[in-house]
Amino acid sequence: MTPPSAHRETLGVVTLLLVLLGVNLATADLYPVVWVDEALHLDPAVNLYLGNGLRSTAWGGQPVSETWVGYTPLYAVLMAGWLHLFGFSLLAVRSFSHLLGLAAIGVVWLGCRRHGLLRSPKTRVALVVLAACGAGLSFSYRCGRPDTVLFLLFAAAFCAASVHSRLPRAAILLVLGSLIPIAGLQGIAYAALIGVAVTLVATRRAVEPVLTLGVGCGLGMGAYFAVMAHLRLWETFRTVTLVHNGLDANLLDGVVRRLTAFPKVAIEDPSGLLLLVVCLGILLRASHPQSASSLLPALFGATTAVFVPTLMCAVGRYALYYSWMAWIPLTIGTLVALEALDRVTVWRHLSVALLGAATLVGLPAQLALGLLDSHARSYRRVEEVVRAAVPQGAVAYCDPAAYYAAKPRAGQLFLTPYNPQLTARDIGSINAVVVRTDASLIWERPAREIERDFRPVELPAPPANRLPAMRLHWKYNDYASLRGWEPRPGEGAAGHRPRPSLPGAGRAPR
Repeated sequence: MTPPSAHRETLGVVTLLLVLLGVNLATADLYPVVWVDEALHLDPAVNLYLGNGLRSTAWGGQPVSETWVGYTPLYAVLMAGWLHLFGFSLLAVRSFSHLLGLAAIGVVWLGCRRHGLLRSPKTRVALVVLAACGAGLSFSYRCGRPDTVLFLLFAAAFCAASVHSRLPRAAILLVLGSLIPIAGLQGIAYAALIGVAVTLVATRRAVEPVLTLGVGCGLGMGAYFAVMAHLRLWETFRTVTLVHNGLDANLLDGVVRRLTAFPKVAIEDPSGLLLLVVCLGILLRASHPQSASSLLPALFGATTAVFVPTLMCAVGRYALYYSWMAWIPLTIGTLVALEALDRVTVWRHLSVALLGAATLVGLPAQLALGLLDSHARSYRRVEEVVRAAVPQGAVAYCDPAAYYAAKPRAGQLFLTPYNPQLTARDIGSINAVVVRTDASLIWERPAREIERDFRPVELPAPPANRLPAMRLHWKYNDYASLRGWEPRPGEGAAGHRPRPSLPGAGRAPR
């Protein structure tokens, strides 16, 4: 029979997660601003939802005439289903990631309790708070990318490893593992890395679940290859996704080049750096008799914090939106180590202070900045620009930041990252433009032909931030440089045939 204290803890954690979900939904448009990756991964899902198939005029690697073969097809299918339930809007889309991210944190909490990793209910609640508020992870589940799907699969695998019956445990892990390749190819590399790390710490207890999850990944990748080959899409997938990201036969040739980016991405998560300091401090005190039991969990936390980003960067890519890969094992290792320091009063108090700082520097600080600059962060400012510049049914060309506002209005929408695939006919049909006037990143610069035929207008003009936000992964903190553009005198684009707008646009999630 479950003790009453466990019921109280469960009720408290569920309540905490629901409060966090409410806070995230209420501030969904304030942090971060809508950015390129969000629109890139969302556009195929929206077109699938509209009945146009897996196609995209945002993804620069393929023309819209081809079936989209990006590396996150599971997200596209799930998001299309979500949009059928809640309609298309910024809140509806971002709520999906908020829900999955916080659900994954809840599953991690449950897994820690089932595995007996954290003895105290207070420490387990601290795990939930740290996980939800850490700078990197909160960015990951708020930024509109598909990473929360992969995060939830690994959280479920961690919890499933605690199932006592062998056959149900193996079946669940095989299913979860088979979904990892279609949730994100980076998940295969992460499964190998974290599997090795967990096996070194938990030894024989971890071998079976780690291998079972790995077999599931292999089966899933095999099935993915078979389906893509059957649909005659494998060569396109290999060229567009694998070769483009350096994951072809010459994988090792790019390792050194990719590792040169590591110093930059390694320090993007300030919360992770603070917890790493805690772990290193514990390791320095490991010779103390009362600290010996904290050595292994602190070593696990510090090792994953350093080697997961390093090796993920080496085999492909590591960025702030992947930070859950290092943040969750780092947080668990840190808290397990601190539970072994009950009698080391001074260091324990210092460590708790650093944990508090790691929490505050993440979601609370970013939301405070977002609220302070709500006049500049509110997506209503983008909608004002789009309403003035994009007539209903127009053929529009937009910055990714304008995606949510422009997609329901435009008969056809091209985004700036799609520039490599634009044809002369596409450019000739464009008669509405909303792009930034100071775009410096290659995927946000307007095509030369657009700059030749159109010019920015001054109004409406979104305001700038009062206080620049802490830079994490994105470049832009607001929409101040976003403008509608008009045809230059004597120039202009061809006419267009209006098309129906998105059904259910603007409906909030129920």
